[in-house]
Amino acid sequence: MAEINIERKKKSVWPWLLLILLVALLIWAIYELTNDNDTVNTGNVSVAGMIITSEDLQQLPYPVIV
Repeated sequence: MAEINIERKKKSVWPWLLLILLVALLIWAIYELTNDNDTVNTGNVSVAGMIITSEDLQQLPYPVIV
């Protein structure tokens, strides 16, 4: 009798890679939507800029044009 050699088909890795990519994108999207660290707290910021005294100007290591 003749032997019939049956080989199993090799499964592709691509579905697993796509699943991992999809899960990573989902986790990143949830993180970005729930992250509140991107808000800026302006508080009591002077509109004119930094207030500096004349003593502080003399201690600067570089010349300042006023």
